[in-house]
Amino acid sequence: MTFDIVLIGGRVIDPETNLDALRNIGIRDGRIMAISSEMLTGDQIIDVSDLVVSSGFIDLHVHGITNQEQEYQVRDGVTTALELEFGVPYLAEWYRSREAKAMINYGASVCWAVDRVRGIEAVNPAFEEVQHEVSAGDYRGIPSVMNHFSRAFSIELSDTGKVKMLEGIKSALTEGGVGIGVPIGYVGGASREEVFKIYQLAGEMHVPIFSHVRSGGTMAVQQAICDALLTNAPLHIVHINSVTQSEIGLAIEMVQTAKKQGFDITTELYPYPAGSTGLQTAIFDEGWQERLGVSYDALQWVAT
Repeated sequence: MTFDIVLIGGRVIDPETNLDALRNIGIRDGRIMAISSEMLTGDQIIDVSDLVVSSGFIDLHVHGITNQEQEYQVRDGVTTALELEFGVPYLAEWYRSREAKAMINYGASVCWAVDRVRGIEAVNPAFEEVQHEVSAGDYRGIPSVMNHFSRAFSIELSDTGKVKMLEGIKSALTEGGVGIGVPIGYVGGASREEVFKIYQLAGEMHVPIFSHVRSGGTMAVQQAICDALLTNAPLHIVHINSVTQSEIGLAIEMVQTAKKQGFDITTELYPYPAGSTGLQTAIFDEGWQERLGVSYDALQWVAT
């Protein structure tokens, strides 16, 4: 059998079948038709020795959502990049702004942190500015959110505000929201009742929550897992190592225990011993040294 393209000698990694070995790949009509340790023949032979050949990676946690960042993502093998921790406001307009322009597949969750304060008069001018950025294709993600809304994150919602918040989430989900982004670690004004209602909605609609949990380490992870178990909401805890630090082992054990009992709870962690966020965020509100167990000497790695 002759193929259009044959990739020779690559390290082929297929997570679905746990394959990790040197193989040759035969491609015909744009589709992989053969993965073999035997030599294959083709019209075009490409030597990929010393290279990894794999399906495109799906990155669940990106904040760079323009083509400038996607150039780097492509070079890392990413073919789908999703902004799920914070999400994107005005989702329908954002999807239209990226149509036929993005370099790779893209998507985002509902931006609860911003949508929750929609309708509060003092915040309305910021919404107008962000909507213009989104529709014009100039939206830059978290930097835009922080510039316009960081002070609003401390607002606690009234009962009427909570109802409007839930209505807004439902509406944004119909616009293509890939679940609900709940970065509660940045939203100090969110009450336990407000967050529980979001989990209830997610459980009823069976849509996932992607959460940067509150400050509090493993206690905050326990709270998120408890809300998910009580409401049957699918839950993904983002960068669990940075929110639990020295208790990372216990935090992972909690997630694994929930999964063994059949609950749809997952997490992620990055492989480096540092993190980054904005100094203007709620992470560094008064008392941050005690909450995080660090001081100023931990905020900058002098060697870099």
